[in-house]
Amino acid sequence: MIIATSAVAVVVLLALLVLYLLAPVHSAQMTGTARFGGTDTPKRYAKTVLSLADHGVNGNSKNYEKAKEEALEAAEDAETREELYDVLDKAVKAAGSKHSGLLKPEEDKPEDPDLPQQNSQPEELTLPDDLEVEIEGGWAFVNVPPLAEDTDREEYAHTLATELVKARGTGVCSAIVDLRGTTGSDIVPILGGLSMFVPNGPAYYTVTRDREASVMVNGTSVKGEDLVKEDVGKWDPTLAVLVDDTTTFAGEAALLALNSADNSKSFGEPTAGYTSTNRVFNFPDGSQMVIAMSNAVDAEENEYGDKPIKPDEIHADDPMKAAKAWIYETTGCGWIED
Repeated sequence: MIIATSAVAVVVLLALLVLYLLAPVHSAQMTGTARFGGTDTPKRYAKTVLSLADHGVNGNSKNYEKAKEEALEAAEDAETREELYDVLDKAVKAAGSKHSGLLKPEEDKPEDPDLPQQNSQPEELTLPDDLEVEIEGGWAFVNVPPLAEDTDREEYAHTLATELVKARGTGVCSAIVDLRGTTGSDIVPILGGLSMFVPNGPAYYTVTRDREASVMVNGTSVKGEDLVKEDVGKWDPTLAVLVDDTTTFAGEAALLALNSADNSKSFGEPTAGYTSTNRVFNFPDGSQMVIAMSNAVDAEENEYGDKPIKPDEIHADDPMKAAKAWIYETTGCGWIED
């Protein structure tokens, strides 16, 4: 009886020890906030940050391995968390990308981890007026507005898709999609609204530290979610896409998807270079960790992450004029502007 009781006690103690050691990492992965459930020492804080950083898109790189070793060494002698912020920030950046890092408690936190920190969220859109497709000659022109956090996702996707249906019904032979200034962290409404241009199948791919996955489009469904709620079919016009350095994340995802169309070509300037998908983890001291978990990859296996996507033709001055000229030369549709 005594032996059995002792064995049970040992098992319970081991279980509590494992729970103590894993609690902050597990709680962070489940809820986004690390809960230590005990003494929050600098060493334990550092190990929690690094355990989460291990899953970053570059978590198996030599740069991260070196930065992690430096952080663990610093944690052995650290008396306060403040001593570790900079060395942990270096490690997190090595595990992620240019928009990964450990933000100190006193630093401003980005409203959206998938966007550059200096950019603010767009104001709430008034739909459907901001998603109107203009018809000019043989061109259907749509300026895809940014997606704010409080925008109605279904209304956005449905309005964009049905406005394009109206344009297709006029008999135009070409379309120009302007993604300059198109931002947002939610790719589904934008890709859903533009899905008639995107062939069914993988629009592009994402790669994590351990695996590759595809972002699938099937009809108006994107990643298995259908916001349009109407069969709008597919449209394969001569398609010009305009981009610049304000084309960010969801806008960049739209560019990769539209590039998969047979008759498309992009014009303008390189995009912002924010195609990686991030996770945010909060800590009790007010610090915050932002880590890139996956990078975007196109059909030619070009991996982007924090690399800008270059358009097919660089035109800093007047990409619209270049796009219209290409459409005219390709199809005879529209006219060449002076």
